[in-house]
Amino acid sequence: MSQAALVTILSTGVLLAVPVLWAALGELIVEKSGTLNLGVEGVMLIGAATAALVVKAGAGFAAAALVSLPVGALCGAVLAYLYVSRRTDQIVTGILFNLVALGLTTTLFARYLNGVGEVSTAPRYAVPLLSRIPVVGPSLFTQTPLFYLSVAAAVLVLLAVHGTWFGLGLLSAGEQPRAAETAGIDVIRVRWKALLAGNALAGLGGACIVLTQSGAFLPNITNGQGYIALAVVVLGRFKPAYIVLGAVFFGIANAFQFQLQSLPFAQGYPRQLWLALPYIATIVAVTLSRSARYPAAVGRPYVPATRRG
Repeated sequence: MSQAALVTILSTGVLLAVPVLWAALGELIVEKSGTLNLGVEGVMLIGAATAALVVKAGAGFAAAALVSLPVGALCGAVLAYLYVSRRTDQIVTGILFNLVALGLTTTLFARYLNGVGEVSTAPRYAVPLLSRIPVVGPSLFTQTPLFYLSVAAAVLVLLAVHGTWFGLGLLSAGEQPRAAETAGIDVIRVRWKALLAGNALAGLGGACIVLTQSGAFLPNITNGQGYIALAVVVLGRFKPAYIVLGAVFFGIANAFQFQLQSLPFAQGYPRQLWLALPYIATIVAVTLSRSARYPAAVGRPYVPATRRG
């Protein structure tokens, strides 16, 4: 493989990793609090549609990215009400939310976005000096602002989870919610906050698909990336640094399948086989990696002591 081809794969892979990375960081916050949010796929889809609508209305890239945050948080509020307050089954509720989001965004596409054409995509910025490093420079240090922000967000999530009172509340609510309540922590409030914050990041992840990759919204544009984000959290063993690597692994596998499709030996195989490659690679990586331990209370609805009996 030539150096130019390697740079193309790495650079494209990093670009494709950004939406998954934002969503995975959000899901890390949610799962640390004790909630399993399968609805992240639907939140990303709504975030993507929101970004396209904002740009169509005449706003710029930055405005579209910013608006996707409160929209994602609003989705988080809906999910928090169902998961935490109503204590519905988190797996069934998440899947149903994804189906509702698919129907809603498909309707928005047919009514407002069909035939819009390309919207503006985020420009890439080269980091002085670092961008000149062979192979690594063009791949990592000539990217969109949303990539640089996602890496900074990973650092902030690490500090927030392990170095603040909010993070202590997350860990307590996810591991021993009854003990946390005894210590004066409001488990319900902590899980609400986690779902609001986590889904805000997932909404931004969905917006990244439109703003940095496709340049336009299409029905089901997420194409399972929300579920990949769930897998990346497990692959990264609930550690932000490893989650960054897991997201980049998916992105590179995704970029690699584009290269494979152009090779002569790949012409005789169905295109769908190569499209499935990054998903298969992620599943294999999760299967072969050391199993990550979920927070002890994840997926279990919690009933405060004042409501028991």
